[in-house]
Amino acid sequence: MPKIVIGSESKIKINAVRKAIKAVFENHKAFGIKGINVPSMVCQQPIGWEETYLGARNRAQQAIKLDPKATLSIGIENGIFLIPNQMPGAEEFWIDQAFVVMFVKKSSKYFLASSAGLRVPTLLAKKVLQIGQNKTTIGRMIHLTIPEAPPDDPHSYLTKGKLAREDILAQTLEMLFYNAFAIK
Repeated sequence: MPKIVIGSESKIKINAVRKAIKAVFENHKAFGIKGINVPSMVCQQPIGWEETYLGARNRAQQAIKLDPKATLSIGIENGIFLIPNQMPGAEEFWIDQAFVVMFVKKSSKYFLASSAGLRVPTLLAKKVLQIGQNKTTIGRMIHLTIPEAPPDDPHSYLTKGKLAREDILAQTLEMLFYNAFAIK
C-alpha cells in the first residue's frame, strides 16, 4: 500500500491530498495518508518564490524523515508574491500562491507544482511587511480586516465562495501527480 506523509497536520492540506488522490488514482482507497506537524523553517508568511519553495521542500524532507515507512512525502507552502508594474498604466499587485513539493522515496526525486495565484489586497500585503512576516500572515490580516474571512482560507472569501483553498491545492496536487507519474 502506498503511504503518503504530509508535512502538516492542516485539515485543508490533508483533505486536498485526499481529493487529488481520489481524482487521479483508480486505486485511491489503497493509499494511506498521514499528516505530521513539521516546521517549514521559513517565515510564517513566506514572500517570493524562493522562500515559498524552500518552505514546501523543507516540509517534504522533514516528513519523510519522521515516517520511514512512507513511500512519498508532500510539503505545501503558501507565499505572497509582488507582481511588479510591467506595462504602462498598470499597477503593481500581490498574489497568494502555493508551492507543492513531493519527494518520491523509490526514485529519490523531487517534483514541484504551483497553484494559480489569487490576488490579495495590496494594502494588507504591505501591512504584513510592516508588522513582519514572522509575526503574521496574509490570511490573518484579511481575517482581522474582514472577520467572516477564515484566516486559513481567505481564498473562499476573496472568490465569493467559488474557490476554497482546499480545492485550489487539490487541483495543484492533481497536476503534480500527473507530472510525476506520467499518468495517461
